[in-house]
Amino acid sequence: MTIAGIIAEYNPFHNGHLYQLNEVRRRLQAEYIIVAMSGDYVQRGAPALLPKHIRAEMALRAGADLILELPVRVSTSSAEGFALGGAELLSSLGIITHLCFGCEDGCEGALQALGNWLAEEPPSFRHRLRELLKQGNSFPSARMKAVLDTFPAGSVVQTDGENITEEQLISLLSRPNNLLGLEYIKALRRLDSDIKPVAIKRKGAQHHASACEESGQAASAGMLRETVFNCVSQENPCLSRQNHPDAMHFLKENMPSSSYEILCDQLAEGIWMNEKDLDLPLRLRLLSENTESLLQIPDLPESLARRILRLKNECSGFLPFVGLLKTKELTWSRIQRALLHVVIDLRGKDPEPDRFARVLGFRKESALLLSMTDRQTELPLITRGRQSGRYASGRETAYASNLYETILTSRAASRKYRDEAQKQIVIV
Repeated sequence: MTIAGIIAEYNPFHNGHLYQLNEVRRRLQAEYIIVAMSGDYVQRGAPALLPKHIRAEMALRAGADLILELPVRVSTSSAEGFALGGAELLSSLGIITHLCFGCEDGCEGALQALGNWLAEEPPSFRHRLRELLKQGNSFPSARMKAVLDTFPAGSVVQTDGENITEEQLISLLSRPNNLLGLEYIKALRRLDSDIKPVAIKRKGAQHHASACEESGQAASAGMLRETVFNCVSQENPCLSRQNHPDAMHFLKENMPSSSYEILCDQLAEGIWMNEKDLDLPLRLRLLSENTESLLQIPDLPESLARRILRLKNECSGFLPFVGLLKTKELTWSRIQRALLHVVIDLRGKDPEPDRFARVLGFRKESALLLSMTDRQTELPLITRGRQSGRYASGRETAYASNLYETILTSRAASRKYRDEAQKQIVIV
């Protein structure tokens, strides 16, 4: 039996995601597709546009069979942590045969070869990377240079017998989905997993592209979010088909019909989130922070902690503060993730033994998959929100989601607050 796994955010679900699901069915003849999906916060260090159960419903109605939630510590980690956490969750189920992911180049052999090489971390590469980081390069820039300096010249991609060119290396290490693909391959290698990685060439705009960058192509999730945010505000949070017909037409053209209808229902009620919603929570949290407390935040170096404390009185909002803190050595996304972790009070080390699988939703016709997973996996399979409170990582995620719900319901008057423990799984 072929059971495919996908690690995703679906922020929101669009035609490119539908294409990927259909390609997985076509290429692998997969009986089932299980998705490990980010919860209420996403990898770039921001709240998701829509609540996790809403996004799970979008994916299920488009053809996914089972949606599991990535813990907030994983969903808001670096690309490496995001990929490793997602791959570990899917691998732990014991039934996944393939891990499928999008890439810009579609060069599966080159991805596999470079991903395996990076997983091994040859000494020459590690040494060069340390040198470049000490010189003040950001990690992405340092890694790019270290790979170009140390990756074996004329390396052969065994699957097709062709050499990996310098141009390919640069593309693999600079485009967002290629980078995530490399991290998935690295993760499977380090987990010693039997799951086979499968790269599917993306159609349309790049992952983080804006409308002005990629006009005329199928829209990315970033372009859809930008369209929404250009039409709404804290003062006028509702978006309907009548008051912004052009924007709604653009969304309709780039989303499956079921996802579009769900999105319309949410936007009409003012149910959406972005980084501006974190302005006040961040400023409040900074009132009680000191160097010692900030150093408990994952992936927040002492230099950034001191900079945060020195400039905290100048914090006018979440994104403006990221810009104020930006340095050559630290990328925008790393600072944004660190500040998000401050807001959601994520501290200390990952409770590694504390693992479980939280079900967000499944398709009725795929109910057999749920029981099959429960029999095969050693992980506790959680189907009720209150059950996750037994685990430290579950309590972390519940707190973050309850903060998301609190902010959301303070603006969307029609939405009644529901604690994480009260939320039910989605069944379609």
